[in-house]
Amino acid sequence: MEKVRLKVKDVLSIMDGEGTSLVILVDEEAKRQVSVIVDQTTVERIEYRRTKPKTNEKLLPEALCSIIQGMGGSMEIIIFNVIGGEYKAMLNCEQMPYPIRLFISDAVILSIVADIPIFIESALMKRQSVPYQKGEMGIALPVNTLSLDMLRRALNQAVADENYELASHLRDEMNRRDDQNTEQY
Repeated sequence: MEKVRLKVKDVLSIMDGEGTSLVILVDEEAKRQVSVIVDQTTVERIEYRRTKPKTNEKLLPEALCSIIQGMGGSMEIIIFNVIGGEYKAMLNCEQMPYPIRLFISDAVILSIVADIPIFIESALMKRQSVPYQKGEMGIALPVNTLSLDMLRRALNQAVADENYELASHLRDEMNRRDDQNTEQY
């Protein structure tokens, strides 16, 4: 599998009043970015680790990382899909018989905590990434990474703004997800 290494570049607030933020992950050349939607709790966990890296050893993620690292072998986190508005990630460890699936927010924190490299499958990076522009005021987000609640709010705003092309695109994404959920049953 071809993959692209990512690094956490920034954490940005979204002005939606819901405590939602974006973690910006960039490729090694800082030319392309993937934005991961996270909640306020995740932002606080990331910022705590960025500001107080030496005082965290008693927290559960740090303790578990110490155990896993003590087993030896290399580890990596791979973002491998987007389903239902969420990136899917897994932790691969040489000493484990199978990968461990993680929420993307936990994968980002784990990457920071234990300095575990985080990768994204190349095809997914091509499909989901946008050019990275340092200091850019706006950020493009693929609609397939938005939660249903965020899609509904964006649809209502698009209709209110009479942006019917965007509203149609958002409705199509919601219908696509409904079709996927129906197929799973």
